Amino acid sequence: MNRSINFFISIFFIFLISFFLIRLAPGDPVLLMLGDRGNDPAQYRVMMESLGLNYPLYEQFKIYTINIFTGNFGHSIVSGKSIILELLPRWKASFELGLIVFIFSFFIGGMLGIYLAYNFNTKKEKILSSSMLVVYCIPIFWLGLLLINIFSLKFNLFPVSGRVGYDFDITPYTGFYLIDSLIGDNYKNYGFTAFFSCLNHMILPIITMSIVPIVSIAKITKVSILEVLRKDYILTAKSLGMSESSIFFKHVLRNILVPVLTISSLYLINVTVAGAILTETIFSWPGIGRFLVTSVLSRDYPVIQIVVLFIGVFILIVNLILEILVKIIDPKQRVKV
Repeated sequence: MNRSINFFISIFFIFLISFFLIRLAPGDPVLLMLGDRGNDPAQYRVMMESLGLNYPLYEQFKIYTINIFTGNFGHSIVSGKSIILELLPRWKASFELGLIVFIFSFFIGGMLGIYLAYNFNTKKEKILSSSMLVVYCIPIFWLGLLLINIFSLKFNLFPVSGRVGYDFDITPYTGFYLIDSLIGDNYKNYGFTAFFSCLNHMILPIITMSIVPIVSIAKITKVSILEVLRKDYILTAKSLGMSESSIFFKHVLRNILVPVLTISSLYLINVTVAGAILTETIFSWPGIGRFLVTSVLSRDYPVIQIVVLFIGVFILIVNLILEILVKIIDPKQRVKV
């Protein structure tokens, strides 16, 4: 019950933050958007009315609440298009990339963590751990630019930007290009070439976004395994003659899944939201992170408002799914929700 209450309280606060984002911004948001045109009283009045800022604050909040709950998310000032119609394709682009990063990071980080744990205190483990720490400290934007310079500009192995090559006109059946490239007219026209083009465009963003999650997952996996290996029941299993592989799959794996899944899911949120802002900007990936950056630069406040609300709700939903998965994996974690 407490978790359910906390969930709805969090939703309410995200709702308030998205509402007050424009109202509490330094200066007059209308003047910021209009620039020199803000000196024209007629244009200023029209913009105030279009944003609903000419009403008292309580009336603005009432209108905003009604609009959100009736599905009226407004229109972009820059493009004039429906915000939700612009947002959803970009979210799919971010989620597709983020999901692949999550799976890749979970697998590679987990394997590295297992290797480090079972080779603890060896020369190999110390060298690998030190190398991972150095890589972990590299800023995402610097790593992205470095990868572009080496693999795109110098060796021409991977494209610099976009989701697919200019030679392909992908029909977005689902909005997830790796899937879309293999179905319908897309597959009929291009075969597997469009799929490999989409995959090729993902390589550098995936590497850039995966470094921090891989190192973090490897560290938490190593620590979790070492902690489990010190338990009495593990020592008992060894004394009974159980093999290392049997002990790992029957005892170790189940006990490390909860902390590893928790940290991995947190990084899924990170790579699809926070990390995506930098990475999508560097690689011109048409996702929600780049959408937010371009909206801020163009002072498209209605878009910023809805994107912040959308991201906040997305994070809460991922956390809710995480809690459910943890309870399925480890029944001891079950509590009333």
